[in-house]
Amino acid sequence: MKFISKKIMAALAVVFMLYGSCKNPVENVDIIVNTDVFQSPIMVRFVNAKTGATNNPQDFEVNISGQNADLVVTNTGGKDFEASRGFLQLALAENAAPSETNPIKFTISANVPGFAPTTQNITVTSATEPLQYIVQLVEYANPAAGTGVVVATRNITNGTATTEMVLTTATNPAMPEKSNITIAAGTSFLDGAGQVINANQIEAKVVHYGPSNPESVAAFPGGFYAGNAVGANGQAINGGVVFVTGGFLAIDIYAGNKEVKGFSKPIVVEMEVSNTLINPNTGAVVKENETIPLWSLNEETGQWTLEGTTTFVKNNAGKLVAKMNVSHLSYWNFDWYYGTCGNNGGTLTIKAPKFSNSQYYKLYVVTANGGKTNYPGSIYLANGTETKKTLLNLPSGKGKFVLYDNSNKLIAESQEYANLCGQSTTLTIPEGTPPDIVDVSLNIQVKCSSKKIATGLNAFVYVSKANGNWYDYTYLYLQNGKATAKFENGTTYFIEAYMAGRWYTTQVKFDKNNFVLPAGKDITGKAVYDAATNKLNIEGLFVSTNCQ
Repeated sequence: MKFISKKIMAALAVVFMLYGSCKNPVENVDIIVNTDVFQSPIMVRFVNAKTGATNNPQDFEVNISGQNADLVVTNTGGKDFEASRGFLQLALAENAAPSETNPIKFTISANVPGFAPTTQNITVTSATEPLQYIVQLVEYANPAAGTGVVVATRNITNGTATTEMVLTTATNPAMPEKSNITIAAGTSFLDGAGQVINANQIEAKVVHYGPSNPESVAAFPGGFYAGNAVGANGQAINGGVVFVTGGFLAIDIYAGNKEVKGFSKPIVVEMEVSNTLINPNTGAVVKENETIPLWSLNEETGQWTLEGTTTFVKNNAGKLVAKMNVSHLSYWNFDWYYGTCGNNGGTLTIKAPKFSNSQYYKLYVVTANGGKTNYPGSIYLANGTETKKTLLNLPSGKGKFVLYDNSNKLIAESQEYANLCGQSTTLTIPEGTPPDIVDVSLNIQVKCSSKKIATGLNAFVYVSKANGNWYDYTYLYLQNGKATAKFENGTTYFIEAYMAGRWYTTQVKFDKNNFVLPAGKDITGKAVYDAATNKLNIEGLFVSTNCQ
């Protein structure tokens, strides 16, 4: 591979979907070679947690931190981590050696315009298996079901509140509980160095995440497994913890253009809780004067810290609230917690019958209090396949698995186990109406214009129905130029990919015929249909003039 730079080879991986002529695409190529530039391809997609929302995260910077952050690169080998149209492609450097006994761990965090900031912890255990993560975010202007939001500005004088301020999250039918944040007159707003921020206005953004609605749960920053949790003594909790949430508050305040990190005197936070919230330690509805552990999240590093406990009390309206006084800003999580099963989480098999929908599904563990934890989270299931997962770091104790589709309809659930550890569970998706399917096989090569060498490439590509939702996407990983998938016959799909600062987009109608890839595009090739196997074989060659 001395003839084609690694960066260019990876960058060109995506252009298979831009089409050209009907001659044999690898004609006049003397040698066909193969390359795997980096390890552990990772695709992260940031989406709006609100079902049916049309406004999704677009272009923004992403921060990589944590234990093995130095081993993380973009899929072209760079260190400038930027999402485009909500997509981020990552890989591990060549000297990484991920395995189940030596996992590579890091955290991604993002402050996306118009959305609540988020984090996602990533664990890589294979050098070859592609990983896909869906990160769901709450939009301030159109919040997900089960959340309440307030965005407000208030006047201050030289960095100090001159009157009492009360910030109250909005309620709605899917989120009847609210939170109040009270800032007393005379409170100064401090930066990370503990200095008063000289500003005359603040902007506050607060999101109250409820504990049970699937949309709210799916948007919980980082998920419910905290492998890097720190106890109240400042020491790491061995094996991490799994949260059973009573509610979560994301509080962000800016004074002028500076982020507020603390206050000269504590502010008062009151979070209402549902009158049906179960305390998993008692198995009964939460009562006044009971306590719940209080956790803070560093949204830049994904680090959870146990701050102590807070008490459920009645507010002036007679509602039960979790109340606390805080002197520094964070994401505040009111959560009971379990230890984990570690490597003894057992196995989960999900069967998608031949005529089920290929899409992302939402997999949850329902814990002892009836709350949901988004573990393992979004999972892509293809029509006619069987997916088997070895489960790591499940919450130990009572629970069951539930599977929802992306309209939040319950699809399947397991029995309830007295202890989730070590169980072998099978979930089956019901069969739907049989669609007319065509199997598609891709074989795409790239060639330098000045050399008779072609190579198969490695990259994610995104295929979706025209006018579909984000969860209608199929994510294919092109490995050594090859991938296979099932698509509906006669249906037009968008094909998109992003590499090296450029999007490559086209659309194609897959059908059971021979056809030439459209002229005037960047790839030459043809599609040949084999009726005996119901397979549409697409072969193509992209010719690059930008080779080294």
